[in-house]
Amino acid sequence: MTKQEKFNRTPKRKQYMREWQRKYRKTEKAKEYDRKYRREYSKLPKVMAKKQKYLKEYYKRPNVRSKRATNTIKYRYGVSVEEYNELLKKQGGVCAICNEVPLKGKFHIDHDHQCCAGVGSCGKCIRGLLCNRCNWMLGNSGDSVLRLKNGIKYLKKRLVCLSV
Repeated sequence: MTKQEKFNRTPKRKQYMREWQRKYRKTEKAKEYDRKYRREYSKLPKVMAKKQKYLKEYYKRPNVRSKRATNTIKYRYGVSVEEYNELLKKQGGVCAICNEVPLKGKFHIDHDHQCCAGVGSCGKCIRGLLCNRCNWMLGNSGDSVLRLKNGIKYLKKRLVCLSV
């Protein structure tokens, strides 16, 4: 082992390298270089084919999707699988608004955006499980009761006009 190799393995050198890497990684130039390199590398045909092959095999494994969904529910919405299943059972296995089973069988967890803005939730502000259409409707209305009431009035007027 050479002197340089010995020096590189010393605790001081390791500590110096860790600090340098943390400092360097934080710079915008380094981040942009990483993004550019990853974009270019990921577009290579060999890399894309390898990735697609891996993902096909990965999703063929049993329980991969259910584990992923379980983790998403737990960490994004702060709800355990038991709490989710209890809520689903309480709703009778249907959407909380339209009382229909979702087309793809997937429910969206509806939460109060005034409590937790954005995608995630603290787990205390969950209102129910919705199908894709109802979740989309609430999201696009901005959770505004007034906007939804006005939409109902509008639909009622239009139905009367069309039937006459």
